[in-house]
Amino acid sequence: MSGRTAVHHFKNLLDRFNLRSKELVGQDKLSNRYYKHYFEGKEKRTIEFYDGVPNPRIIPVQWSSWLGFRRDDAPSILELEQEEYRQEAIKVKSKKLEEEDKKLRLQEISERDNKDKIY
Repeated sequence: MSGRTAVHHFKNLLDRFNLRSKELVGQDKLSNRYYKHYFEGKEKRTIEFYDGVPNPRIIPVQWSSWLGFRRDDAPSILELEQEEYRQEAIKVKSKKLEEEDKKLRLQEISERDNKDKIY
């Protein structure tokens, strides 16, 4: 057996019994930790929830995409912060639009009532 083949078999043996350590790739705002490791020669991506209770609803979209192999690189802190800022801006705009819509509806109702009083 050549040296390369022996190393390959040894790595596969480590992977098969999950003896290689997992590599911490990142952490989100809630302190969930994201890891990658290799098992039987294939990359696996996992998450350790901050409280130990699995809850997929709290996983940020960027991390979910990384876990599902829909993106190659883990999200950066800057990317996660920008997304959080974008979501907050959407909430503010949405609230403003709802207030404007409510004002318009009240105005329409008032105009309709005034029109009914005239006739």
